[in-house]
Amino acid sequence: MLKNKLLVLIVTSLIIIVSALFALLDVTRRKDGEIEMYYEIAKKKALELHFNLKDSQIQLDKGNVKWDMTLKDLKKSDPEYAKQFDILGGRDYKTVEIYPKSQYTLGGVLWVFIDVKTKEVITVCGEM
Repeated sequence: MLKNKLLVLIVTSLIIIVSALFALLDVTRRKDGEIEMYYEIAKKKALELHFNLKDSQIQLDKGNVKWDMTLKDLKKSDPEYAKQFDILGGRDYKTVEIYPKSQYTLGGVLWVFIDVKTKEVITVCGEM
Protein backbone atom coordinates (compact mmCIF):
# COMPACT_ATOMS: atom_id res chain seq x y z
CA MET A 1 0.00 0.00 0.00
CA LEU A 2 2.81 2.39 0.91
CA LYS A 3 4.63 1.50 -2.33
CA ASN A 4 1.53 2.37 -4.37
CA LYS A 5 1.13 5.73 -2.62
CA LEU A 6 4.82 6.48 -3.17
CA LEU A 7 4.54 5.51 -6.82
CA VAL A 8 1.47 7.74 -7.30
CA LEU A 9 3.32 10.61 -5.61
CA ILE A 10 6.34 10.16 -7.88
CA VAL A 11 4.22 9.95 -11.05
CA THR A 12 2.19 13.00 -10.00
CA SER A 13 5.40 14.94 -9.31
CA LEU A 14 6.81 13.99 -12.71
CA ILE A 15 3.60 15.09 -14.44
CA ILE A 16 3.75 18.45 -12.66
CA ILE A 17 7.41 18.92 -13.58
CA VAL A 18 6.84 18.01 -17.24
CA SER A 19 3.79 20.32 -17.40
CA ALA A 20 5.83 23.18 -15.93
CA LEU A 21 8.61 22.62 -18.48
CA PHE A 22 6.12 22.70 -21.38
CA ALA A 23 4.59 25.90 -19.99
CA LEU A 24 8.05 27.46 -19.74
CA LEU A 25 8.87 26.48 -23.33
CA ASP A 26 5.58 27.95 -24.52
CA VAL A 27 6.29 31.25 -22.75
CA THR A 28 9.78 31.34 -24.29
CA ARG A 29 8.37 30.67 -27.78
CA ARG A 30 5.74 33.40 -27.34
CA LYS A 31 8.39 35.84 -26.09
CA ASP A 32 10.60 35.08 -29.12
CA GLY A 33 7.61 35.67 -31.39
CA GLU A 34 6.89 38.96 -29.66
CA ILE A 35 10.49 40.10 -30.11
CA GLU A 36 10.35 39.18 -33.80
CA MET A 37 7.15 41.23 -34.13
CA TYR A 38 8.93 44.30 -32.71
CA TYR A 39 11.86 43.67 -35.06
CA GLU A 40 9.53 43.57 -38.07
CA ILE A 41 7.82 46.83 -37.04
CA ALA A 42 11.22 48.50 -36.58
CA LYS A 43 12.55 47.19 -39.91
CA LYS A 44 9.47 48.45 -41.74
CA LYS A 45 9.97 51.92 -40.26
CA ALA A 46 13.68 51.83 -41.10
CA LEU A 47 12.91 51.00 -44.72
CA GLU A 48 10.41 53.89 -44.88
CA LEU A 49 13.27 56.14 -43.77
CA HIS A 50 15.61 54.61 -46.42
CA PHE A 51 17.81 53.11 -43.73
CA ASN A 52 20.35 50.50 -44.89
CA LEU A 53 19.27 47.23 -43.30
CA LYS A 54 21.64 45.09 -45.36
CA ASP A 55 24.67 45.98 -43.26
CA SER A 56 22.80 46.32 -39.97
CA GLN A 57 22.09 44.33 -36.86
CA ILE A 58 19.00 44.65 -34.70
CA GLN A 59 18.33 44.21 -31.01
CA LEU A 60 15.61 44.85 -28.48
CA ASP A 61 16.77 47.17 -25.72
CA LYS A 62 15.43 45.18 -22.78
CA GLY A 63 13.96 47.51 -20.20
CA ASN A 64 14.99 50.48 -22.38
CA VAL A 65 18.23 50.56 -20.36
CA LYS A 66 20.56 51.52 -23.21
CA TRP A 67 18.14 54.14 -24.48
CA ASP A 68 17.73 55.65 -21.00
CA MET A 69 21.52 56.11 -20.79
CA THR A 70 21.61 57.59 -24.29
CA LEU A 71 18.77 60.00 -23.49
CA LYS A 72 20.51 61.07 -20.30
CA ASP A 73 23.62 61.93 -22.35
CA LEU A 74 21.49 63.70 -24.96
CA LYS A 75 19.84 65.86 -22.31
CA LYS A 76 23.30 67.00 -21.19
CA SER A 77 24.84 67.53 -24.64
CA ASP A 78 21.79 68.82 -26.58
CA PRO A 79 18.82 69.55 -24.30
CA GLU A 80 16.81 71.13 -27.13
CA TYR A 81 17.11 68.02 -29.31
CA ALA A 82 16.31 65.76 -26.36
CA LYS A 83 12.97 67.53 -25.75
CA GLN A 84 11.44 65.76 -28.74
CA PHE A 85 11.62 62.51 -26.78
CA ASP A 86 9.42 63.86 -23.97
CA ILE A 87 6.61 62.14 -25.92
CA LEU A 88 7.92 58.84 -24.50
CA GLY A 89 7.45 59.95 -20.89
CA GLY A 90 4.88 57.89 -19.02
CA ARG A 91 4.28 55.57 -21.98
CA ASP A 92 4.77 51.82 -22.10
CA TYR A 93 7.07 51.28 -25.08
CA LYS A 94 9.74 48.97 -26.45
CA THR A 95 12.96 50.28 -27.91
CA VAL A 96 14.52 48.56 -30.90
CA GLU A 97 18.04 49.55 -31.90
CA ILE A 98 19.26 49.05 -35.45
CA TYR A 99 23.00 49.56 -35.80
CA PRO A 100 25.87 48.83 -38.21
CA LYS A 101 27.41 45.35 -38.24
CA SER A 102 30.88 46.86 -38.46
CA GLN A 103 32.21 48.41 -35.29
CA TYR A 104 34.26 50.77 -37.46
CA THR A 105 31.22 52.51 -38.96
CA LEU A 106 30.46 55.90 -37.42
CA GLY A 107 26.79 56.77 -36.95
CA GLY A 108 24.16 54.76 -38.69
CA VAL A 109 22.22 53.96 -35.51
CA LEU A 110 18.44 54.08 -35.55
CA TRP A 111 16.31 53.80 -32.42
CA VAL A 112 12.67 52.88 -33.03
CA PHE A 113 10.18 53.36 -30.19
CA ILE A 114 7.09 51.15 -30.38
CA ASP A 115 3.97 51.48 -28.24
CA VAL A 116 3.38 48.20 -26.39
CA LYS A 117 -0.42 48.39 -26.60
CA THR A 118 -0.99 49.66 -30.14
CA LYS A 119 2.23 48.28 -31.70
CA GLU A 120 2.59 51.62 -33.52
CA VAL A 121 5.85 53.51 -33.89
CA ILE A 122 5.80 56.46 -31.51
CA THR A 123 8.93 58.15 -32.81
CA VAL A 124 12.49 57.41 -33.92
CA CYS A 125 15.95 58.73 -33.14
CA GLY A 126 18.66 58.26 -35.68
CA GLU A 127 22.15 59.03 -36.85
CA MET A 128 21.60 58.17 -40.46
